[in-house]
Amino acid sequence: MKLIGLTGSICSGKSTVLALFKKQGFAVLDADSIVAGLYRKKPVKKRLDALFGTHSKKAISNIAFSSPKKRRALESALHPLAKKQLLKELALFRGQGKRAAVVAVPLLFESGWHRLFDSVIVVKAPRRQCLARAMKSGLSKKDFLLRWHAQLSQRKKIKRAHYTIDNAGSLAKTRAQVGGLSAELLG
Repeated sequence: MKLIGLTGSICSGKSTVLALFKKQGFAVLDADSIVAGLYRKKPVKKRLDALFGTHSKKAISNIAFSSPKKRRALESALHPLAKKQLLKELALFRGQGKRAAVVAVPLLFESGWHRLFDSVIVVKAPRRQCLARAMKSGLSKKDFLLRWHAQLSQRKKIKRAHYTIDNAGSLAKTRAQVGGLSAELLG
């Protein structure tokens, strides 16, 4: 099974692109969804309570992005568990005979997970557009900027990726890029 990593900056449109790959017939996974599931598990809640005094995802997010040390503590607590779950789900896809899977991972390069994939796609969009999307979803400009600067720059992600999808235009343009890339990836 061909494994494709999908990444991009905050609010660049990774979820939109992932959904378009699903429509193209790819098996898809979203690391954010896996992490959200971890927050509901009792042992994880206990660990987060011990580290941060809470297991509320929103409260922990605010704490973690206030300090690189706290963010690393959160990543150390969650990333190994998320990776284990991701590998389990990919094994299920293999068992089902899937030809290819696209996995959205916001911190793909930062976590070192890019090594799991045969190729990597970066979804890009201008920062002002990402900010507008973030604010539309309820994130403040300050919180957006904390997250934006905590991630590897878009430019560096693009340099390390095999493919780039420009999500600054219309949905139709993004859909066309995904369609063309799908044919190449499965070809």
